[in-house]
Amino acid sequence: LLNKQLSILGKDVALTILLNQNYNYKRSFLDENIIKVIKTICNEFSYTYDELVHSNDRSWQRVWALKFCCYYMHNVKLVKAWAISYVLNRSRSLTYRYAKEVENTNDKIVIKFRNNFDKKIKTKCIG
Repeated sequence: LLNKQLSILGKDVALTILLNQNYNYKRSFLDENIIKVIKTICNEFSYTYDELVHSNDRSWQRVWALKFCCYYMHNVKLVKAWAISYVLNRSRSLTYRYAKEVENTNDKIVIKFRNNFDKKIKTKCIG
């Protein structure tokens, strides 16, 4: 990938992009708020981080796990949109839409999960 960027963009631009990606990686993956949310959601839905973010599985559980991650990072932990999109490998608009779907749902199963996660994530936030 770096060689392709070098050939297309030139050395200076490619290195700048690489440095920015490294900086974004450190800022987002070392944020404790993000780590707590992802660990809680992954444990509850029995996914690893890689399965959650990079899998092609379109099951109800995986999609809603991503939606819950977006919701709790946006609303409870107040993580910036760029960090959420970077960590979950989704666009900013999609992460925002996912957060709003969890917030405005009428589905009883989703509400039950949300109430369960509210207790777990908010206690980890305080503790």
